Amino acid sequence: MAIRFLAHRLRGLVLVSVCSLSALLACGSDDTTSSSSSSGAAGGNTTSSSGNGGQGGSGGGVGGGVGGAGGPAAGALVINEIMYDPQKSSDSNGEWVELFNPGSAAVDIDGYTLRDNDANVHVIKGSVVVPAGGFAVLARNGTVKDNGGVNADYVYGEDFFLANSTDAVVLENGSGDLVDSVSYGSSAPWPEKKAGVSIELTAPEADNAEPSNWALAVAPFGDGDLGTPGAPNGGQLPTFSIDDKVVGWHQPALKTSVYFAPNDNVEPKVLEHLTAASKTIRLAFFNIRLPAVKNLLVQKVNDGVDVHVLLDKKQQDLAYNTMGEELKNAGVTVTLIENQLAVDATMHNKFALLDGKTLMAGSANYSFTALNKSDEDLVILEDPALVARYQLEFDELIAAGDVSSAPYMNGEKIQAWMGPEDGLNYKIADALDGAQTTAVVAMFQLNASKIVDALIAAHKRGVVVVVVLDKIQADQVDALADEALAVENVPVLLADNTNSNYAEMHSKFLVVDHKTVLMGSYNWTNLGSFHNDENILIIQDAHLAARTEGKLAEMLLDYKAPPAATLGLTTGPQSVSFEVSNVTLDPGLKLRIKSVNGGPFPNPVELDGGSVQANIEAGTRVTYSYEISYNGQVLAQESATRSFTVPFAPGPFTVKDAFEQ
Repeated sequence: MAIRFLAHRLRGLVLVSVCSLSALLACGSDDTTSSSSSSGAAGGNTTSSSGNGGQGGSGGGVGGGVGGAGGPAAGALVINEIMYDPQKSSDSNGEWVELFNPGSAAVDIDGYTLRDNDANVHVIKGSVVVPAGGFAVLARNGTVKDNGGVNADYVYGEDFFLANSTDAVVLENGSGDLVDSVSYGSSAPWPEKKAGVSIELTAPEADNAEPSNWALAVAPFGDGDLGTPGAPNGGQLPTFSIDDKVVGWHQPALKTSVYFAPNDNVEPKVLEHLTAASKTIRLAFFNIRLPAVKNLLVQKVNDGVDVHVLLDKKQQDLAYNTMGEELKNAGVTVTLIENQLAVDATMHNKFALLDGKTLMAGSANYSFTALNKSDEDLVILEDPALVARYQLEFDELIAAGDVSSAPYMNGEKIQAWMGPEDGLNYKIADALDGAQTTAVVAMFQLNASKIVDALIAAHKRGVVVVVVLDKIQADQVDALADEALAVENVPVLLADNTNSNYAEMHSKFLVVDHKTVLMGSYNWTNLGSFHNDENILIIQDAHLAARTEGKLAEMLLDYKAPPAATLGLTTGPQSVSFEVSNVTLDPGLKLRIKSVNGGPFPNPVELDGGSVQANIEAGTRVTYSYEISYNGQVLAQESATRSFTVPFAPGPFTVKDAFEQ
């Protein structure tokens, strides 16, 4: 029968004797010379590769071949690779053993015995020639379509099988002499078992009785299992590259992402961006209570980063708020801002400016409850011009100024406005007055009459209006906005966040017509409108609007709102496409998406051309990650999951991601 022959002699390695103590008989000798031998001996002895060579006798090795100068004895065979737990086929079809002949003469194993240390015994019948420097694959099943794609040189059938835990492979010649044996395991010190991956000898001259000389295969074959049956061990997988300069913004065109507590792991994202700052950090916050932020800021100061923190003085005057003083004592520059526009007026901002280019803003103070338990909003974006606008507000807070922000002239997609000087209640009311189809709201506090009137007016002209308010705040005696809206049949959901004793529905956003988002620190109250230091962002972008409406969908479901359809919102399956733009793959590699906890991709699905589309029910939160695979074997996968909640809004939606290992 035809046997594959590899003329290149295993990548040009100089082959040395593979005889070990367990294989002396296979070398046809009572002894072997060491690596320091100066010459080969005739007949009974063999030399290592460091010898000067000699003329082997006719009986120099098993099978009676002639030993080559300085090479292993003819007839010495090595158990070189074992597939004991195939994945692309059953064990009864896909098991195999590979033999390697390091000698200078071919070896015919007709009459040899393959067995283990128990009851499995198979005598090889018929000529099976293992070429010098070549391989022979002995398999349990020889049919390629059934055995995982192995081209077998000999089929031993059901007389011999391999256990998936510990077992032995023993090869004896026709005289019953031991040629080679391996007693393998499936855990340390042997390579840890992995379904569909063979174990292979790291070098043909290595002692195959030593577990450390074996490794898991890396190269795919046949139907996708990993191994090199009939070929040199090792091999090389196709390659891929990931452009780590591509940042995974939710909206790459605006370099902007939006996240929402408690489900989006907001705290790690805040800490990640603070950690990345290398030059300047500017924080303006109503309150900071998170120890991790304090420790990070102190470390940054020690590293030479210019850090300046603004905190509301009235909050820091409370006995339980000690972080401002702790930061000062640790060497961080802290300025307490006292807003004197009203008795209850505060510096209510919540924004961070990093290295003059990155902004983090939204509804959340830096506390454990806010970032992990409450409903909160976080915008992260990269825009030096926008950061400069916030820096003016930062400086103005220190100087106790009150100068209106400059107008925008070019229809910027993202605008920032400051309160009280910019009339934030007018910005909200104007957006509501322009609404044509929908206006959905999540607001911690609401009593500003101009905004309440705008909500009612939008509802009366046929706009779908849905309002979510914090229940504790709405139940206050002087909080009458929810009643006023209810009288006009505006749907209002009172959200009672019970994630912890201090958790709140603290979000502060408005989405208009599925394309405009307004969010920030601003509560829609008279105090917030006319006295507090506040800020909002107005973002014109449909995808960021969809993500924000996805948060509203989560709240409607979490807080047991009436069915979305009864509120006038879109329901049913919506088209969602997932795209990845920063991966380059060699031919044969696949980029795949897989959802967790069920979802639309319970089994990995390929992104054809970097994109995949699915119809997903509105209101569904999809948690997923990406992986790169070859013939079904995963080569790389993301360490963290990501998510997208399909809003109660008409699709299609496109989710743009960057692969992150």
